[in-house]
Amino acid sequence: MYEKSKNYINEHALFIALLFALGLGLFLRFKGLTFQSYWFDEIFSIKISNPNNSVAFVYEKTMGDVHPPFYQSLLWFWYQIFGFNEYAGRALSALSGSLGVFVLYLLGKELYNKEVGIYASFIGGTNYFLILYSQEVRSNIILFLFSALSYLYFSKLLKNHSKQNLFFYLLFSILAIYTHYFGFFLVASQVFVFLFYLIIDKEKRVALFKLALLSAFLMLIALAPLIERIIEHIHTQSYWMQAPDALFFIDYLKAYILSPFLEKIFLLLAVVSIGSLFFKKLYSHSTALLFLWIVMGFLLPYIKSITGFSILIERSMIIVIPALIVLVAYGIYLLKVYWLKIAVIGAIVFLALYHLYRMDYYSKVSKDQFRETLVAIEQTKKDAIVYDFIMHNLHDNRYKSNFFENYGVLLGSKLKIRPAVELKDRCANDTMPQYFWVVHAHKDFLWNARILQKEQMQKVLTIDKHQAQAILYTYQSDSQKCQKDKNESTNTINSMPLL
Repeated sequence: MYEKSKNYINEHALFIALLFALGLGLFLRFKGLTFQSYWFDEIFSIKISNPNNSVAFVYEKTMGDVHPPFYQSLLWFWYQIFGFNEYAGRALSALSGSLGVFVLYLLGKELYNKEVGIYASFIGGTNYFLILYSQEVRSNIILFLFSALSYLYFSKLLKNHSKQNLFFYLLFSILAIYTHYFGFFLVASQVFVFLFYLIIDKEKRVALFKLALLSAFLMLIALAPLIERIIEHIHTQSYWMQAPDALFFIDYLKAYILSPFLEKIFLLLAVVSIGSLFFKKLYSHSTALLFLWIVMGFLLPYIKSITGFSILIERSMIIVIPALIVLVAYGIYLLKVYWLKIAVIGAIVFLALYHLYRMDYYSKVSKDQFRETLVAIEQTKKDAIVYDFIMHNLHDNRYKSNFFENYGVLLGSKLKIRPAVELKDRCANDTMPQYFWVVHAHKDFLWNARILQKEQMQKVLTIDKHQAQAILYTYQSDSQKCQKDKNESTNTINSMPLL
């Protein structure tokens, strides 16, 4: 029995290792899924994809923002099936991130072999950055998944020009672009990889060129609905992101790892992989593909950011992380000694898990505590109206919809949450409630908001929850104040001694 078990393990060692990697990745992504409150961007997602909205509303509002419509539409359908609650929204991202771990295996296997794929799945499964965005109701981890799938079938298509490979390549590339506009940079990086293959593979040049024309034509047709919006983005004069310096990618790479020990290990393994390009016996087209994917993936948005308004931010560069992971995994494979390979991948997994533990990832508050703020309000004075100052442009009717109200609905809260513009209107009409709350994601704004500086308004209580803040005010109108002053004067006269 023991011998049979031992033989089974030896024969299926890679499969068992893959199951362990996938299980670990799944566990780390679903663990503590709703420990952190939703933060600003996540509440924007639920505001758009509220299942009470129509599909047309979701499409229109998303296209009016800086993102394409696929993720918000997918989230809307997801809420229709699994309900409008905190766990459901984040479960979509956690599931996508878990699938991404498996796709890393498929990508490593396709470019090299099963062993590289398993190393890649362990690295991706325990990566802090990927876990973080697998626990947010945002499109980033979906972009990661489609980026890996796009390059997976792009690689397959370069080797075998089958209709099936073409279909799946176009499908996942188009979905990547409809998920995030950085999908364009992903596809643009593939153009340079294609040119590389066009140069080195003389026999297939004609076939490759025809394939490229067909792919470009079909992709342009599929992306036609986005063209008008893309033109609008091109003419945008500025954006909130700062222009990057020439070495921005170093900071980004550190952010993806966030562990000084792992940084050194990954750097060494990446050097080993890239160095293999200069040795004839070790040279691989797959390594060249990964190298071009990373270089052009970073370079193209950098050029856009220094020649126009900046668009670079580390989370959008998630499009290159699959390539970085597989490159590091290949570096492990190139180590000649078997026990050294096991020791290195074991050290990577251990250090990644230790880093999560050391930084208290699953127990330390790191996001705006909107949820806890609403709970504290409900427990303190829930009958007072809550005015949401997050969308605080009081002169623009577009901001009559508010963030906290949407989050309150998601949480099943009974609080009366209204946009701040209504507070301005009530103040002008002198129809203010005696007590009311004001809430914001950044407490400095509430202390300095001009509308809250009137003499009739007095602070009663302040609730601070990480960055989020709520202040309970009491209001006394001029007529009430006048009557109070008159009563105080009468009491004063009556209490004066008679002469």
